[in-house]
Amino acid sequence: MATAFEVQFQPAPAYLFDYLTADVQTAECIFDLIDNSIDAARGAMPGKVDDDRMPESYAGFRIEVTLGSDAVIINDNCSGMTEETFSTLAFRAGEKSQHPFGIGHFGVGLKRAILKIGDRCTVETDDGSAYLSLTFTRSQLDQSAELKLPASKEASHGARFTKITVDEVKDNARRDLSSPRWKATMGESIGRRYGLFIRKGLVIELNAQIVEAFAPQPVENPYISLQRFQDRIHGVDVEIVAGLHEQYRFTQRGGKTVSDPDNNDVHRQISAEFGWYVVCNDRVILLHDTTHKTGWTTNWHNEYAGFVGWVYFRSKDPSLLPWNTKKSDIIENGELYEEVVEILRRMAAQYRQATPLTKTRRNASRNQSQAKGSRRQKKSPTAQEVLAGSATKTQLKSIATLLPLNIAFASNLPKLAGLVDDSQRLDIQDFPYASAVMLRTVFDAAVKDYLKRHKKFVDMRDAVLDESLRPGQEVTDAVRKNYAPSLADMTKWCIKNAEVFPDPHVRVCKQACERFSHHLSVLNGVVHEDGGISNAAQVRTMRDEVLQGLLHIIGS
Repeated sequence: MATAFEVQFQPAPAYLFDYLTADVQTAECIFDLIDNSIDAARGAMPGKVDDDRMPESYAGFRIEVTLGSDAVIINDNCSGMTEETFSTLAFRAGEKSQHPFGIGHFGVGLKRAILKIGDRCTVETDDGSAYLSLTFTRSQLDQSAELKLPASKEASHGARFTKITVDEVKDNARRDLSSPRWKATMGESIGRRYGLFIRKGLVIELNAQIVEAFAPQPVENPYISLQRFQDRIHGVDVEIVAGLHEQYRFTQRGGKTVSDPDNNDVHRQISAEFGWYVVCNDRVILLHDTTHKTGWTTNWHNEYAGFVGWVYFRSKDPSLLPWNTKKSDIIENGELYEEVVEILRRMAAQYRQATPLTKTRRNASRNQSQAKGSRRQKKSPTAQEVLAGSATKTQLKSIATLLPLNIAFASNLPKLAGLVDDSQRLDIQDFPYASAVMLRTVFDAAVKDYLKRHKKFVDMRDAVLDESLRPGQEVTDAVRKNYAPSLADMTKWCIKNAEVFPDPHVRVCKQACERFSHHLSVLNGVVHEDGGISNAAQVRTMRDEVLQGLLHIIGS
């Protein structure tokens, strides 16, 4: 007869604690402890915190951080911990914070910080009802089968506070804590990560020195308007503000608007501050970011000089926010952030269109082009004139760059936006081979994106695949899903199924595909083989023949 017995699944304490601390840095541990203190400050605001809004002031709250080679001490005058929180929640890994609008959300920060920095810890706290204290060592935890340790309780000392002292510092942490340079960097990092809290009145001391807030703001400017966005997306309040850095200056010189040379020293000092700042519940996660994470599709260049944008994610339920467990980065592949990053891309592009630096470059480029010869002295047609079909062949040839400026753009694809942006700056005469490669790349990306946006890509893919199969041959759903039609096959399908293009522009889009297909062997030779082109005029001719249809595909 069978008998029942228990199978153990709980991890060994030593393994659990090593796992928690495996990839965390000393600085991140300090941030975790500060996060807990800030959440405690919110807990001490009865009647002051609106259920649907972030606190507007942290005046009166103070966090003292002492970093030494022998000990780390975090001392705050916030709410203190109740006996229930102290005994059942504070030290349990995985028990998420219940603080509304919390930032110590993930239930691992306090434990991870203590165990990473040292082998002994003392926690003292007083919530006005009782004074509680606990001292423990790593070896005690490793040897405790039930992970329970004795703590002490006595009458309240009067003032609310929590003090955490971690000593018997580990070697890796000691190297950081012994470095004056590392400590100076920590002061800057605290000012940056918690700058919004400091601006709201929170005082943070680092080794008895008050930390100054770092939070450069965009401001309204006569040359560049402040851009704003505000909405609730997937249950999270999102606010975005972007514009010119508060210390950046323009001036008039020689009839042109230029970066103020009298302010150059300041511009150099603040140049590292340009970019996007991403914030979750007032905790800064990304600082002055200019990477793909915040939607940049081109390399940073001086036309973006002065740009500062802030993205605020706010939620009473912190689990909805797009941050990782260390609060050091954004989770990019969630629905919320994917929607927001497209807004960031558009705002950055709008800034570039508006800045006088771009207008100055365009004027200089136009003057330079006109000086190159009579071919460029002719007025180039606008993108709208090309779309309308009113541009003559001679006028089309006068467009010096691969694509004209001010193109209508319907896609949300950052890659295509970047290709179009680069094409608007790529001079065919100066870079004929690069222009040929870019023409092929842009046409490929634009047609593929158009078919996906209009729900025709799968039809095209399946039709091309089915045509390539032998009679009776079948493929799995996985093979079909991952099949990638060639550019030649995709173009051929579009010619046969031209009705997929926008009415009344079917004819010009089909014609563009036909002409592009005619030139594709030459372009493929430049990209993949040892083929070549005779001169820039050949590239310009290929561009002119497909341009009207290509602009409709990009903009429809």
